Amino acid sequence: MNKRRIFQLVLAVLLLSLAAPAVALAYEPQCPELTLDEAISRALRHSRSVERSVLDVVYADEARDDVAVMWDPQWTVTYVPGTEGIYAALLSADFGYDAAEKQKEIQEDIVVVETIKSYYDLLVAQGKVSSARGAVAAQEVQFEKMKAYFEAGMVPRIAFDQALTELARKRAELASAENELDNAYAAFNLLVGLRPEDRPVLVDEPEYREIEVSSLSSEVSSIVKDNPAQWIADEGAELQERLIGFSEGGDLAEIRAEQAELDADELRDDTLKLLYQLYYNIRTLEKTIDTLAQSIELAEDNLRVTQLKFEVGMATKADLASAENALEQTRQELFELTCQHELLKEVFYKPWTAGVVFGSGKTGGSSS
Repeated sequence: MNKRRIFQLVLAVLLLSLAAPAVALAYEPQCPELTLDEAISRALRHSRSVERSVLDVVYADEARDDVAVMWDPQWTVTYVPGTEGIYAALLSADFGYDAAEKQKEIQEDIVVVETIKSYYDLLVAQGKVSSARGAVAAQEVQFEKMKAYFEAGMVPRIAFDQALTELARKRAELASAENELDNAYAAFNLLVGLRPEDRPVLVDEPEYREIEVSSLSSEVSSIVKDNPAQWIADEGAELQERLIGFSEGGDLAEIRAEQAELDADELRDDTLKLLYQLYYNIRTLEKTIDTLAQSIELAEDNLRVTQLKFEVGMATKADLASAENALEQTRQELFELTCQHELLKEVFYKPWTAGVVFGSGKTGGSSS
């Protein structure tokens, strides 16, 4: 091998060795701090469905313009035979544009609620891991105590085996919680445009506020009235009614108009039922949250007493660990319910996003 070839090989190896650390650094997990508002902004920018809904509006606008150039405004006051089809197309195009705008609004709201849910899911998953680690630590203390008792002949073998089994169960629960956390990170990261391996730092937590509704029937009626999905259904039904007589097959047109009106009425009824159900579920959650808040006070008092007893030798380390774990578990339960409460409030005021929480349904907008 000549010297030039040897030099080329050495140079190639050197370049690869220099590039390797750069490649490794390029794939280090990122840990950006994200508020909930920042996460929502990122999700809206990253959403393919929102981008598609914007294009749908542009397309509908172009389609409306294409029809409009064929229509002479004079025909509105002066009937010209043969213009019925153009007029019907103009009505449909106008509705298509307005419906696309409403659908874009629906899609943006869906992404907002999806982000809130994913943000809270990640916070809850983090809390579950922390709680599971505390449970493992408490059980390890309990196991060491039981092990000492068993070796001293103070408890039977079955008690020792039960403590060992319980410790294994707590460790398995921790592993499961860690897997759920990884999954929550991946889902959130994909939603906001990060890589699955990134570990963003979430800086906001839900702030519990009771729902404030002075008149439930008035509030529900207002929400239904502002529902963009209901607007599409109502205006679509009205369009079908107006189009009767502008095309052949009048009987079929009348049937389509009646079907559209029934669909709009059914959507309104479904939304009303959902809103009342949501409201009372939220109120039930609030009572549960109030009860848990009292339980936390009791758990805090119990921990303080146990701490004092431990300091004077009247309680064991296992007793103290158990009291700490009980408080942590109750706090985690309260946090999960708070997240659920705030998410349900979002859906109550925007029932067209209900599919994010409850799956696809008639009260929500299309997520495609």
